[in-house]
Amino acid sequence: MISEATAQARLERAEAKVQILEAMIEDKTRDLFLANRQLSAAASALRAVHEAMPAALFVTDESLRVVETNEFAASLLGFSRESLLAGSLTRWWPEADIALGDSRSVHSLECEWEGTGNIAIPVLVSARLAGDEPRRWICVAVDQRERRRLEAELRQAQKLEAVGQLAAGVAHEINTPLQFVGDNVQFLGSVVDSLLTLVDAHREVVEDRGAAIPAAARGALTTLMEEADLDYIRRRGPRAVDRARQGVARVAEIVAALRRFSHPGQAPVCAELNELVETTLVIAKNEYKYVADITLNLGDLPTLMLHEGEVQQALLNLIVNAAHAVTERHGDHGTGTIRIGTTRDSTAVTIRVSDNGCGIPPELQERVFEPFFTTKPVGEGTGQGLAQVHAMARRHDAQIKLESEPGQGTSVIISFPLTAQEQAA
Repeated sequence: MISEATAQARLERAEAKVQILEAMIEDKTRDLFLANRQLSAAASALRAVHEAMPAALFVTDESLRVVETNEFAASLLGFSRESLLAGSLTRWWPEADIALGDSRSVHSLECEWEGTGNIAIPVLVSARLAGDEPRRWICVAVDQRERRRLEAELRQAQKLEAVGQLAAGVAHEINTPLQFVGDNVQFLGSVVDSLLTLVDAHREVVEDRGAAIPAAARGALTTLMEEADLDYIRRRGPRAVDRARQGVARVAEIVAALRRFSHPGQAPVCAELNELVETTLVIAKNEYKYVADITLNLGDLPTLMLHEGEVQQALLNLIVNAAHAVTERHGDHGTGTIRIGTTRDSTAVTIRVSDNGCGIPPELQERVFEPFFTTKPVGEGTGQGLAQVHAMARRHDAQIKLESEPGQGTSVIISFPLTAQEQAA
């Protein structure tokens, strides 16, 4: 038999081992608790990063079924988050299985996804197959619409710069011979006046002293005067010279407008909005002169700090659009009207460009300022005209508003805020 002392010793050793095990279990439990808390915090931080990403995130299984996504993805595609989680990546990226294929990763792949309403959304996709079993595709898509819009604006600006340089060169080349033509027309006008005065004086002498002039000379002189048709020259000569002067003045006006339009500068400058309107009308005259009358109501305005080139381009786009709208409704009959008015109040200067053209359907009015959106037939519109107007307004912190009624016409109203100094002017 085991003595009582031996049994007591064994019990004490067992209790000591139990205490050691309890301490170890307590330490492990505390470590597991801390690790679990850290893991939970890391998971929360990772979810926060996912939600804060300015890009669409998708985590899918190897069959491309979505198991995780973020709110940006839902906003980008126009679907609810639950709808995305219930579907496959190929639902909005039909070529996903081909693009990913047998590779383990793709980087900066440009493609188009299909959003709600079958809207094509340009994105830049990077994806990687990560983890052990079960493996997951981590897919990130960056919205490229803003980049494409900026690229389109840059291309348009480069085109306008090239056209501006060409226009400036043409204007310079025209200006010098135009001065010669103008000076010579002025000279011819004075010559015609002098010759007519001389002819009148000569006729009076002939009439007063006709008897003293030999009959043969008098007859020849009379014949020459009849053949010259002096009465016709007297009526039409000065008028022809005046019209030539007006034509030269008109060409000079166009050349001056081209030079102002092609040298707008990059920085904002003190500018007269009414003067920009008048200059742009000169440039755009060929667009509207056969289809619409221009009605101007230009108020008394202070000078504004403006990017002249952008404002002129926006005005040009509005006038051209108005002319096209008038043509679409009235045809080439010259029965349309384009009204341009400027006003000011205590806080802003406002310009309104209106027409009595075809108008814009209500369902399209919210989209007219979107880049690449156009109501014109394929090949006739780029969808950049009103987008440039909107970009100009945004750069000047201006408010832009569209008012349109189908069959009645359209108005675009832009209000430029006044600085404290401009308000005092």
